[in-house]
Amino acid sequence: MPKKSDTTTDLNLPEKRVFIGNASLWKRVAAFILDILLLDLLVLGFYDSIIASIIDGAGSVKETVKHLQSSDSLSTVIVMLFFLLTLMVLAYFVLQEYMLGQTVGKMLLGLRVVAVGDGQISDISFFQSLIRSMFIIPTIPFIFLWIVDPVFTFFNKEQQRFSEWLCRTKVIEVYQFG
Repeated sequence: MPKKSDTTTDLNLPEKRVFIGNASLWKRVAAFILDILLLDLLVLGFYDSIIASIIDGAGSVKETVKHLQSSDSLSTVIVMLFFLLTLMVLAYFVLQEYMLGQTVGKMLLGLRVVAVGDGQISDISFFQSLIRSMFIIPTIPFIFLWIVDPVFTFFNKEQQRFSEWLCRTKVIEVYQFG
């Protein structure tokens, strides 16, 4: 009776062929939506409940603004919470892409973030991950990336966002056959 290792090598099966290509735009958008839904479930819902308890009793937007203007400490707490929320969302994208090469949304759709340069693909650095995620920070000048990033995608042959082009990264999809 042949050994197990002998039978697998005797079968002469073709090896898996792997192709790497640019991720399609719809998959990238779907992955981002999945990430936002996950963040909404885990982080934003918690944040909403804290804010609701802080601004207890304020019904309309006008009443809420008046309530916030009446207390400097209340406004400070909300700004601090907003800052903390921004850091948490930024950390979600930066740390996952740096450590795993993908966020949960990208993982579910088979996408990966890589560094590109000199015709070679490699893992991204922490700095590259940070730069490509700056659009998350809702302040000027980063808020302009909300417009520039998607528009740049349509005019770039590699379908990179502006921030991806800037830090020399791109989102890829790995196709395996065989």
